[in-house]
Amino acid sequence: MARYAFHFGRQDIAPQCLARIHPRWQSPYIASLIQSGYTLGKVFLLGLVIQHTNQDGSVVYRLGFADGKQWEQTGGIAAFRWLASIFSLCLIVVYLITNVAIFFFVRKCHEFRVLSHVIAPGVSGLILLLPLASLYCLHCLSLETHSSPWRLLRFPSHQTSYQSSW
Repeated sequence: MARYAFHFGRQDIAPQCLARIHPRWQSPYIASLIQSGYTLGKVFLLGLVIQHTNQDGSVVYRLGFADGKQWEQTGGIAAFRWLASIFSLCLIVVYLITNVAIFFFVRKCHEFRVLSHVIAPGVSGLILLLPLASLYCLHCLSLETHSSPWRLLRFPSHQTSYQSSW
């Protein structure tokens, strides 16, 4: 992610301070520091996620501090699973956008080939849609677990409610 920020800074899409390179190591140190701060902030917020399990088995999540009686800390494995799943979903979306964009890019450059610019991205896009389709199907069949990060997509659900302590 720091390299993306670095290149955005070089292209004047983001602030130019992100394009600064360390004089000795030749690395994008400002972008790396900002990425590290962002990551620490996420880890801190995930550490504040607490949960309460109701008698019917549903789970309520919120931000706050666990009291050890009604609210307990959400385990680190669940938080990591949420992050990994959300990252994977974002990566799939980026790849899908790239598969669509390549068609327009090569048309603009006049280097169009059917196999590598229509068929391969089309097949790749269909394969990338499988995890998204299975995500929705699993939810419809109620096969997902109570700690599933996919609930953040806000599909209609009768099992989980969300509360905020803000």
